[in-house]
Amino acid sequence: MLILVCNFLNNLKIDNMKKILKLILFTIVLTISNNILLAQENNETEIRELENTEGQAWVKKDSVTLFKLFSPKLIVNSPLNRVATLDEIKRLMRAGKIDISYSEKVIEKITFINNMAVVMGRDIVKPQGAMVDAGKTVTRQYTDIWIRDESDWHLTIRQATIISIE
Repeated sequence: MLILVCNFLNNLKIDNMKKILKLILFTIVLTISNNILLAQENNETEIRELENTEGQAWVKKDSVTLFKLFSPKLIVNSPLNRVATLDEIKRLMRAGKIDISYSEKVIEKITFINNMAVVMGRDIVKPQGAMVDAGKTVTRQYTDIWIRDESDWHLTIRQATIISIE
């Protein structure tokens, strides 16, 4: 078989060999580019699902899901102008200070940098109970940063700024 391939290549003109090599190189580059785009598209779909899951878990008061999504190193620059760690968020949840009846996220942009996903957009929530602005609709501009460990994405950094209260 090797002899047949060598004979074939010897019989080709240099110009034809250059064309074949260019075609092979083009095919390789196209395949790699396509695989990268598909991987990013899959990651983006996964992050969108995680963002939705997180918002709905707040509404359902599903702390098990939330704590699976959150990194143990979670840090939040909250719309109350305070920085909160995961322990602080747990305390606020137990005290009923984080309690919403509705959550909608409008993602404007997702960017991937190495093992990190940066999500920017706005979220619309309806606080209830003992939460500040209970009974109103609060719109916030937010940034979430998800970091992927060996197998899962975890929300690690969040910043939210209130842009309207109605």
